[in-house]
Amino acid sequence: NTGSENQTVQVWARDHIDADGYGGSGSAAGLAGVGATVDVTVIRNTVTAFIGQYAVVNAENSGSGGNVNVLAEAFRDVASYVVAASGGGTVGVGAAVSIISIGAALSADMQSNLGNGATAGFVDGRISSDLLSPQNMGTTSYGSTTDAYVSSRTSTLNVSSYLNDTSLNKTQAYIGANSTVTADNNISVTATDSTKVIASANGAAISTVGLGGGVAVVILKSTTEAFVDDNAQLSANGTILLSATNHEQSNAPISVQALGGGAGAIGAGAAVAYLDVDNTTRAFIDTGARILKATALTLTATDNNLLDVDALGVSAGAAGGIGASVARAAVIGWVQASLGDSVQVSNVGTLDISAIWNTSADARAIAGAIGIGASASGAVAIASVTPVIQAYIGNTATVQTTGAITLSAISSSYA
Repeated sequence: NTGSENQTVQVWARDHIDADGYGGSGSAAGLAGVGATVDVTVIRNTVTAFIGQYAVVNAENSGSGGNVNVLAEAFRDVASYVVAASGGGTVGVGAAVSIISIGAALSADMQSNLGNGATAGFVDGRISSDLLSPQNMGTTSYGSTTDAYVSSRTSTLNVSSYLNDTSLNKTQAYIGANSTVTADNNISVTATDSTKVIASANGAAISTVGLGGGVAVVILKSTTEAFVDDNAQLSANGTILLSATNHEQSNAPISVQALGGGAGAIGAGAAVAYLDVDNTTRAFIDTGARILKATALTLTATDNNLLDVDALGVSAGAAGGIGASVARAAVIGWVQASLGDSVQVSNVGTLDISAIWNTSADARAIAGAIGIGASASGAVAIASVTPVIQAYIGNTATVQTTGAITLSAISSSYA
């Protein structure tokens, strides 16, 4: 009897984050009412699937096997909904703040526009305060011990360190340096980053002087890479595919919405909605690697962004009203598909290297004020898209194919 091999080698890393934040506050007082709600979500993670350095992998096939698959997937579904309302006989203040940070810090520009760090400082003060005072817990030994314990834990809580420090958010699939991978069928290296984000902040106040503010901030920074590292060697009787993709989930836009409304003898409403996106998406074969055989060699890097930002600041006041809103959607990105320097490709049917960028960014700001006395309103909406798209073959690389060689760098942007 003779044995036969039918193997598929699969290395798979998958991360799925589903985070929903909800917050609401209300206040009413004879003299003054203050309602404030803050929701902060910070995500920093790395998803990696790889075949290590100097590894030797051989997937043999006598049937449907013979494949080598390296797959890294990251899925993030994040939502934040905050509402703050207040009413006071003389002064009413309603402030709602929603911040979502995935793999990024608050930029200097954003901090300046949000009060030069005041937003993060305000949040720190809210979450680190000790609400269990001796008056609430009593003077018993148990009450004092409990208060001291809670105080020691809450005093160090903060978000500013997370929002100000550089952070990581990477999804990587790769074959390591100096490794040898052989497949009787196909070799695929695939990295996918899929994100859905909704942030909504609504602040309203009704009083003699009504001040309502909503601030919604979303910062996204990611790196998605599928690659073959230095001096690795690959051979396949079928195809070799490297694919890196960053995209929104289910064609749903990244959505940021802020509403600020104030009403009274004097009303003021302010809304700020910010969305910053910085993506790096790469599919590449690095320096000195060798592709010895494949019916087709394909490298594809794709970045899709669908962004929607809305800010609405409205006010109504008998004596006067002030309405202001700012909406910004800013996207920068680097999409690269490439063969590195000194890469050798031989016995390959076709070679296709593609870098693709698709982005639609909408920013809308509406401000309105109604008053018998002086009224003023202002609205600013900014949308910017700044990509770098590259598809190339590096210096001193050698490529031998029996079919077509295609290089394409495609950009489609709307703002």
